[in-house]
Amino acid sequence: MVRWRGIVRTIIPALTLFSPIIIAVIYVGYLHISGYGVTTDSLLAIVILFQTYIIWIQVEIALRQTTVFEAEYEPIFKVKTNTYFAPDRMTDAHEIISLDNVGEYPAYNVFIGLVDKTAGKPINKRMKPHSQAPITLTTEESFDVMLLIPESEYDGMNIEMNVLYTNVLNELREVTFVKLPKTKDFILLRAPLSIRRGILLKSLEDLKLAYRAIRYFR
Repeated sequence: MVRWRGIVRTIIPALTLFSPIIIAVIYVGYLHISGYGVTTDSLLAIVILFQTYIIWIQVEIALRQTTVFEAEYEPIFKVKTNTYFAPDRMTDAHEIISLDNVGEYPAYNVFIGLVDKTAGKPINKRMKPHSQAPITLTTEESFDVMLLIPESEYDGMNIEMNVLYTNVLNELREVTFVKLPKTKDFILLRAPLSIRRGILLKSLEDLKLAYRAIRYFR
């Protein structure tokens, strides 16, 4: 039942945007069936309506192309965890969390924030002292964010890492990674840019997704 509610919530806003076209098609069909005939004015109005939607879609395609262009100049971050052993000082394995820039372009004024999602509080105790100051991550550069976390403690942690930075185009961006309990790796939760910009194209994609979901669940 829950999945069908989600599908309905997706379909209704999308259909609302296309309701003028739907009403226009129903109106023309009604005139044809009822025998009144389709007038030149009504056809002209429908053509103008369709042209308006086509221009709208073209504008949103242009916006997405601009987003793709901007994405080419973004740094590419990757969060790594490395296991560290020091038998002379500790008996348990420890984890080191680092943020790497594996892209072609640097990131400036990088701020890193860690949140313990279980406790709902920022993590400051084990962060590297200068990790909360703005830094620059050039290409293929790595920065250690958290040091020497006991492996037994790290495995059960639910961590959210927020990275705020400025790209080479001097645009402020934010990217979010998350580590779930019982896992070691961070996964990307929110990218700095979303290709799914616009209203009309996004609604078309939502309708397509809802159609596929209906076919899958029926």
